[in-house]
This record gives sequence, C-alpha cells and structure tokens, in this order.
Amino acid sequence: MFFDTHAHLFDPSLAGETEELIRRADEAGVSWILTAGTGLGDSAAGADLAARKVRVMASVGIQPGEIGELRPGWEQELEDLIAGGRPSAVGECGLDAHHPDPPLAEQIPVFRSQVRLAKKYSLPLVVHSRRAILEALKVIEEEDAGGLGGVFHCMPSDEVGVRAAVNAGFHIGVGGTVTFPRNEVLRNILVRLPRERILLETDSPYLAPQDVRGKRNEPAYLPHVAKVVAEVLGMQLEELGKLTRENGLALFKKAGRGKPSIVYEFKGNAYINLTSRCSARCVFCARERGAIFRGLSLRLLPEEEPDVKDVIRELGDVSRYREVVFCGYGEPTLRLDVLLEVGKALRQKGAKVRLDTNGHGSLINGREVVPELALVVDKVCISLDAPDAETYVRIVRPEAGAKAFSAVLDFIRACRGRIPEVIATAVAVPGLDIEAVKKVAVDLGVRFEIRPYFK
Repeated sequence: MFFDTHAHLFDPSLAGETEELIRRADEAGVSWILTAGTGLGDSAAGADLAARKVRVMASVGIQPGEIGELRPGWEQELEDLIAGGRPSAVGECGLDAHHPDPPLAEQIPVFRSQVRLAKKYSLPLVVHSRRAILEALKVIEEEDAGGLGGVFHCMPSDEVGVRAAVNAGFHIGVGGTVTFPRNEVLRNILVRLPRERILLETDSPYLAPQDVRGKRNEPAYLPHVAKVVAEVLGMQLEELGKLTRENGLALFKKAGRGKPSIVYEFKGNAYINLTSRCSARCVFCARERGAIFRGLSLRLLPEEEPDVKDVIRELGDVSRYREVVFCGYGEPTLRLDVLLEVGKALRQKGAKVRLDTNGHGSLINGREVVPELALVVDKVCISLDAPDAETYVRIVRPEAGAKAFSAVLDFIRACRGRIPEVIATAVAVPGLDIEAVKKVAVDLGVRFEIRPYFK
C-alpha cells in the first residue's frame, strides 16, 4: 500500500538488519522503500541492495553533514556509482543552515556538483534543505536543473519555502514530524499542498512518529505517519496510500529504475517472470495494456529474459514463500529449459512449485512436456477459458489457431495423474458461458476455478 520514499537502511544503528527491516515493512503494508545515501559508502550499499530487491530503490549522494569526510576524487566515485548502479535519484544532497559546520560556503560547491551530475544523468534530486530551501532552489535554478524534479524531504514549517519548492516542480516529503502534537503549523501547510506533490517518508532511523516516539524509527512505522496525513487531508487511509505510492513511483521510476522485474512477491508467494512472449493474445490479458503489476514492470525484451542464475539470485531464500510460481505476463513454457532447471533447484530447496500456463507447452516445444514438468512442478493452473474451439479462438486468439484448443485439452489430460494438483481456469469474460467451460473441466476430471475479469 505505502511507499517510504526516504529511509536510511544502511545507517550504522541498523547494521545487519536490512532483510528484517524490509520484511517488517512489507508486513506493515510498506511495499516500496527508497534508501537514501548520505555518503559514498551507504550510497554504494543502497545501490547494490536496489539491484537485488525489486521493490527497493536507492538514491546516491553526499549529505551536507558528510562533507568533512570527503576525499579527493569523490566526484568521480559518485559519478561511477551513478553510471554503474542505476539509482533512482541523486541525494540526499543539499544545504543545511541549521548547523554552522561546515559553513554554507563549503556546502554549496558540493551540492552544485551533485546537481550537475543529476542533470547529466537525468535523475531527480533528493534534497536536504534544513533552513535553506530558498538557497538550495537558487543553486538548482543557477544550474538550469529545475526540470529534473525531485523531493525536498522532511517538510519544514516554512510555508514560503515549501510553496517555492512546489512551484519549482518539486515534491514534498512528509514524515514523522507531522504527527507531533505541537506541529499544527506543519499540518496547516500540508492541507494546502497539491496532493499530487505529497510523498510519505520515515527518514528512519530518525524522527519516529508520535505513536512510537522514543523508539528507533524504521519503514514499518510509516503507517503511523500515513494515518495522521489521511486525517488532515480528509482521505481514507487506503486512498492516501495509493495516491502517495503512485506519486513516488511516477517520480522515481521515470529515472530508469523501472527495470523489468524477474521475481516479484504477492500474498506470500514468489512469482517468476521468465518472458513477455506468449503463444496467444487473450482479449483480457493485461500484457496487451502495458504489463504493469503493483507498480512493477513485467515487460521483458528478449535480451532481458533471465537465465537460471538470474532467477535463483533474485529468489534468494525461498523458505519464506508459500509457493514459487512460474507466471509473469508471458508463457513460461516458451522457456522450458530454464523453467526445468530452476524448478529442479527449487525442488532441492524444498519449495512448493506451481506453474500457471496457457497449456500450449507441448504444442510449443513439439513434444510431450508434461513428464518433464511433473519432475519439478507440484501444482499446475491451466487456462482453459472456453468450452469449444470456436470460442477459444475468439477469446484467446492463439497463434496456432483452432488446433490450440485440442492441445490444451490434451495437456490437461496429460497433467492429470502425473502432477498432484491440476486446476483448469477461465476468466469471466462478459458473454462467456462459464458453466459450459466448467463442464469441460469436470469431464476432464480436474478442478475448475473462475478468475475475475478486469476491463
């Protein structure tokens, strides 16, 4: 539901807890996290984590308080990280007039260099601007970088500065401070902000919201912030979650972090996306409309299709999943060799494996593939989708034409008795005789399930 657009997962106080922090966040409904770098070390660690975790993004940069630790050549190191790490933004960078050391005169050149790198690589900015919003905006304007956009994080009680940032095209990050009882000024500013410019953040491990004040902050506490923001804006919590999540994804994924997802998690399962290619063009398939699921891109170009090592690496520890499912928006059996090798590895790890397929596997591969699948698959869900060949061609639009329907029936028969669980499914397309499709499945001796139709 939620996107924590500013957390410091590699702060020393959180050392060794990264996986547990992400797990707790996911359980709390925080499905996306951007980990913000403050120096070269945690920026590199964040970029590495984002490369391995589908729903973690990273920004890389030098925060004002870290300037004293910079060594000669830092700009090239940061640029190398940007060029090679595919971050979603440059930052946390900016200016801090609250602390006298280092003085602004030393901060400005470092910030300016990072603005230039952001402009060079067309990345948004994550801006730290404590008592220095207008000064930071001045640097951005001088570098003609206003079009990059980004976020001024940790919204201050400075309506003039906040409005100037919004007018310059930036988002505003709202965190735990909005929940503090004495921060009525901040809540009054919030209610007047354009909703499309509001992002939620924790700034963890800092600035824990009021309900958990005194504890070390973490992404799992973001719902405490969201609850107050929703009340201030007069919105339902789920509505606010969707709004701010989409605001964040629209801002940061345009930076190139919208790389196709090989593995994604949903309701306790891991789903493996092997290909976007398919042997059919079903009228109901979301692949035809962009292949986006919960903000994840599942559109794979042929050259982006993963090999066995890619999939195993992305899956990580499979013991935490109820099932591992070969699915995606393409047909998994088009990549049968990879499917079988990954399935074998999963079996060795004790995972329960499911295949969601259109049933064209044997037709595609020119041989009976069910005996091979039975060695690695515990459950198979087969898209039947029609009671007869004519209806099937109209709804599924298979490349093989009418013979594809009989191939699906043969595939279901072959699976029955070889694979422990076999389910035939149909999407409830308007006008389809679902009872007729169910009868076909029952006559074949397999379970039948209806899948919802989404226009």
